[in-house]
Amino acid sequence: NVCKPIECPDMAEPGEIIVNEVFANPDTASQMAHSNNQQMKYIELYNKSDKTLQLYNLSLTYGGNEIHAKGCIPAKSYLVIHPSGQKLTALDIDAKTLTSDNIETAINAPSGDVKLTKRADGTVIHSATVPETDKGTSAGRDQSEANSTNNEAMVPHSSVNTIESGVQNAHTPGRPNNVGFPMG
Repeated sequence: NVCKPIECPDMAEPGEIIVNEVFANPDTASQMAHSNNQQMKYIELYNKSDKTLQLYNLSLTYGGNEIHAKGCIPAKSYLVIHPSGQKLTALDIDAKTLTSDNIETAINAPSGDVKLTKRADGTVIHSATVPETDKGTSAGRDQSEANSTNNEAMVPHSSVNTIESGVQNAHTPGRPNNVGFPMG
């Protein structure tokens, strides 16, 4: 029982960590495009700040159900929280993944509100509304900085405008939502 210093002492302030993508309606009989991962529920966070931020003091909820998150999220990085016991490889080598023992049951509907708050006082770091999507399609936020506010309305990931034309994305764990993957 030795006390250790927290490896990421900085705490998030509103707008520093955003809920970037939510996969609440996977087709578990299918693989994700551009990877060997089976489709699974996940929530992707993005740290917009220039510092590594801790998750220990934050509460992540979907439809009022808490999703266990802990650890740190590096500056300018994505963190994909997915079910324990399942392997998920982020599409970007710099992105991180984190397992949660209750994400599968906490995301109990194909649509809902997702919120990241401070445990101590309930200050909202970021929140978004996840629309109902077609099975096998995640919901993502607009990638423009001007739209990174609280209470965002996400859109089905396949309708996010991509950088390249002629591409369609159903999900992009660990990558910006507007990145394009050529189809075919």
